[in-house]
Amino acid sequence: MLLLLPHLKTRLQALPALTGWAVRTSTESVERKLVPAVDLRVSGAQVSDRKTGAALVTPAIGLTLVVRKGEQAAAQLDAAFAAVVGSLLNWSIGQVGGRQWEPVSLAQVNEPLLADEGLVAMELVFVTSAKYDGQP
Repeated sequence: MLLLLPHLKTRLQALPALTGWAVRTSTESVERKLVPAVDLRVSGAQVSDRKTGAALVTPAIGLTLVVRKGEQAAAQLDAAFAAVVGSLLNWSIGQVGGRQWEPVSLAQVNEPLLADEGLVAMELVFVTSAKYDGQP
């Protein structure tokens, strides 16, 4: 499921609303202080046992939009939010990691607490699902 992150990153980097934003995943070794930024990570997953030797895994993909506080912060976050939702909602990722993934849906929106008082952020949590086979 971590293989989903580079695909999401590539899609977000193509958005005109995110031009000049640092788009990074939790698995990359990159500078984390650059803003505005989009941080992508898999924060967990729900698992449904299908009683058929397979599990349906639904990862929660956290996408945090981060900007500096100021007069333009709300407008920056709003524009980025609209662009990200418009690009990812109902997007079919397709085959990744040998699995067919369901279309992406938006599950939650939060305002995360940040350690840096000069920053403000919005977190969007997207989900998708794929079947993981086990022993028959």
